[in-house]
Amino acid sequence: ATTITCLVWTWSAVLLYRAYGPALVDALRRRRWLDLDAALEATDVDVVGALRPLTSTDPRAARLAFDLLGRVATPTLAEDLATLAEDPRTDVRMTALAGLATMGEATAQRRLADEVRATVDSPDPRLRLAAARALEYLDVADREAAAVLLVDDDLAVRCAAIDSVRPVDPFAVEAVVAALGEAGTIGAASGAVERLADAVLPTMAEALDAASVPVPATVLRLVRAAATRTPARDDLLRRHVGHPDRELGLAVIERLVGDVPASDRVASALDAVLADDARHAARLAAAGLAIGQTNDWPDHGVAAAGDGPLLRALEDEWDLIRRRVAGGRLARHGWGRIGPALAGLSADGPAGALAVEALGVSLGHDERDRVMAVLQPGLPLTDRLLRLGGPGDRPDAEGSTGEGPTSDTAWLRDIVEDPRGRWRSPWLRACAVHAAAVRGTLNGMDVGGARMLGDPVVDEELDLAGAGRP
Repeated sequence: ATTITCLVWTWSAVLLYRAYGPALVDALRRRRWLDLDAALEATDVDVVGALRPLTSTDPRAARLAFDLLGRVATPTLAEDLATLAEDPRTDVRMTALAGLATMGEATAQRRLADEVRATVDSPDPRLRLAAARALEYLDVADREAAAVLLVDDDLAVRCAAIDSVRPVDPFAVEAVVAALGEAGTIGAASGAVERLADAVLPTMAEALDAASVPVPATVLRLVRAAATRTPARDDLLRRHVGHPDRELGLAVIERLVGDVPASDRVASALDAVLADDARHAARLAAAGLAIGQTNDWPDHGVAAAGDGPLLRALEDEWDLIRRRVAGGRLARHGWGRIGPALAGLSADGPAGALAVEALGVSLGHDERDRVMAVLQPGLPLTDRLLRLGGPGDRPDAEGSTGEGPTSDTAWLRDIVEDPRGRWRSPWLRACAVHAAAVRGTLNGMDVGGARMLGDPVVDEELDLAGAGRP
């Protein structure tokens, strides 16, 4: 009887322990008050009000009317659109034909394709804009025939054409990726990349393989826009979670975040990234303490002359590591398991303490120590460094004393020279060059590697200090 009782209690304890972490996370989850998927039904009065601006001479009012009609349904809508399809204005005809095409009118779709072909070379950008908006209602062959609108000289036309891109349009990949490099078309191009999904992966693979440090902004935007989760996309991103450019690595990690835990292969790559980020966090904490950081970021204390920019750059780098660690754990375990707990870490009072406890239960022992050393708010840098196991690889310069902290000059030299390629931040390097120049210690450092970066800010600081040139 005693054995049976112990077994029952032991099994009950195991079940309770396994449910404890998820229950804590669920307590931190914020419930949605509004149903975002709920639809509003339009009345007859609403339909009449939407139809009235169709005959307006103001193109903005007509576009608003068509947008409204696309969201309502009425028995007389087909008849109204058929009447407008005979309107003498080209843009009104095309929009009405597009509405009929969505209702399955094959004749309307053929007429719309003819209208678009006759308009793509029009000198009037207003008509080309109407053609670009109508592209999404055509089949693939007709959209490809009008692909010249994707690179139209008019910005509004280009955006409208890019908005029409669909997953079955591989011909548009080159134009869409190029549009990521233009400020006015970034939003439209990002949406098109998400819709293209796997069709854009070969181009993204080439861009990621060729990306150096720092990576072009277009590559970062391409990765951030690849939001459609597929096995092929996740496998491609898995190979680049540890990219030398930490900003690009963060973008890759954030794309891998989902509601469910990552696959075993992705999880293994993310665990390796966590170990590297923990070592870099230890270097940042040790360097900050040696150079003048007195407490946790952003309390810089009384910085020596020239050290202020460097301490702020170290703080920015710490924030980057914090976001990488948080994103990596979300991608590893899934938002549903630890997302509310991570979001609650910054809360004050009982909610913050509950979040810390929830993460402590949900994560493994070694993983928990490294994650909390970086993410838990309010810890002094000395405590963070202790939890991370020390400063990791110490700088290869004089001042490294084994057990004791290294000198500020040694850390400055390590950041400026970066002999092992561990810092990999041009901005951090420029700030270290500035601090060393103010201290008068830059002349004894090897700045050849910094010159080879070709970074304008680093070069400017070196030129001001008169270093690195014959």
